[in-house]
Parts: sequence; C-alpha cells; structure tokens
Amino acid sequence: MPMRYFFGSTRVNEQEKEYLTEKVLRCKKLLSNYSKQELSVEVEVEQDKKSFWRVEMMIRTPHELFRVDKRDGDFFKAVDLVSDVLTEQIRRSREKIRDRQRRKEKLAKVRL
Repeated sequence: MPMRYFFGSTRVNEQEKEYLTEKVLRCKKLLSNYSKQELSVEVEVEQDKKSFWRVEMMIRTPHELFRVDKRDGDFFKAVDLVSDVLTEQIRRSREKIRDRQRRKEKLAKVRL
C-alpha cells in the first residue's frame, strides 16, 4: 500500500509521524478485503500562521474514495479527529454494502 505524506513547509518530528502512521494503519485494517496494491493513502499536514494544524487524509480503493480534512490547535487532536471521521466513513460504507446484500438475499427467498 503506497503511503504518501505531504508536509509542505511544516516540520513534523518522528514521534508525530509514527502517530500519524499508526492511525492510518488502523483505518486500513477496516479495508482488509482489498490487497495492498489496490489501496493508496495520502496524508497532508500543514500548520498555518495562527498555529492551527490542518490534517487531510485520503484513502483510495478501486470503488471508493474516502477523504477527511480537519483543523485543530493540537496536532494529535487533529489526527484523532481525522482518524475517527475516516473510520466512521469506512464503517458506513461497509454497512451499506452488507445491507444491500441482505436485501438481495431476502428478495431471493421471497421469490422462491
């Protein structure tokens, strides 16, 4: 799974980068039905003049694009926000797929 980080002119230390990678891998676990070659992750981190952090995370699958962009005064809170929202998007998408499959199975039983 190719992971690309864009930090712009922002300095991010190793601890922050490891934390970011850990959160990305948690989101990736929810997409375990895709192979590593089918997924791509892009993370963009910026800090503006008012010391607000903007973290954008995007995961591409062959069928969908999951993208979240959040801002916060603390780097770790911003990463947590992005991770939580992205996880919720992925779970919602998976639940929609399950619901469609259940409806198809239910219709097939009714028609028999």
